[in-house]
Amino acid sequence: MLIAGRNQVLDSMSLEEGFRALKTAGADAVELCHEHPAMSPGLMTGPDGADLARRVGALVAEAGLRPSAVGWHCEYVTNEANFGQLLKLIPLAPAFGTDIFITSGVGRGEAPNKAELLVERTRALCDVAETSGVRLAIEYEPNFIVGDTDSLMRLCDAVGSDALCANLDLGHVFLVESDPIGAVRRVGRRTAHCHVEGMATGVHKHLVPWEGDLNLAPYLRALAEEGFDGALALDLYRAGYAEAAPACFAYLRGMLDALGH
Repeated sequence: MLIAGRNQVLDSMSLEEGFRALKTAGADAVELCHEHPAMSPGLMTGPDGADLARRVGALVAEAGLRPSAVGWHCEYVTNEANFGQLLKLIPLAPAFGTDIFITSGVGRGEAPNKAELLVERTRALCDVAETSGVRLAIEYEPNFIVGDTDSLMRLCDAVGSDALCANLDLGHVFLVESDPIGAVRRVGRRTAHCHVEGMATGVHKHLVPWEGDLNLAPYLRALAEEGFDGALALDLYRAGYAEAAPACFAYLRGMLDALGH
């Protein structure tokens, strides 16, 4: 497995500075986030989007990292503009150097029949992903329509595309599942990418990995036993991400070493 950082929370740095900071902190890879102003959806869906994606991918390589995924967390079910942007962003993933595109935010709008619209629009995104050689990784979030393993698997069944997979946030699994390790195993080979953090019971607040009540070790063991060899991206929303990253990456690497991964 790879240890990755997310450049979404390094938005006060240039892309180059952020990539160098993650490499110095001990990351193997970076999850490229369209929330960063230097690769915002408005920039990337312009006429020079593919060239810009290739330049970003080159910067990642120059920093000695790999792109673990690219993504944009947005509400695409009832938001027509976001849906249109995703249709243009997903095909750019290979230009960045990855075949994984992450999204979430599915179905928070108040439009009627949004569960049906969720399936329709996710299927359309998967059609684009399939054509582009990309896997669409949905991240489930507490209190969303796709808010747990059951709803994720129902969506996969309803859409019926091999391109549809999961960005499995282990803190979210811990929060919403009565049998979280069983949930990791249920998602199984559909897990293309992961987010990791610490989490306290019943509180949706992302913590450094050793804080809270979530013991990551059995989750990582279950992932490995299910054949997962992708990236574990540190998912913190706090000031000082770059400062916290070295200790977090070292902690996660120690856990992987203990598991033989």
